[in-house]
Amino acid sequence: LPSLSYTESGVGSILTKRFGSDILYYAAAPTSGAWVTGQRVYNKTPTVGQPKSWVCTASGGSGTWVNEGNL
Repeated sequence: LPSLSYTESGVGSILTKRFGSDILYYAAAPTSGAWVTGQRVYNKTPTVGQPKSWVCTASGGSGTWVNEGNL
């Protein structure tokens, strides 16, 4: 699982945050580990009617995850 550390780069109001891995694939929203608001996990087994991905909306242990809509 990714850690809370990241690097920042950018100019002015444009800021890019890079975490340990840019693209993460899981079968479900994470339930453990340290996560940061804005991290995204893609569904590794997408099917019609199921979430295509999840976004962390609150940092911390296990984070708070919201699905980004179903296929």
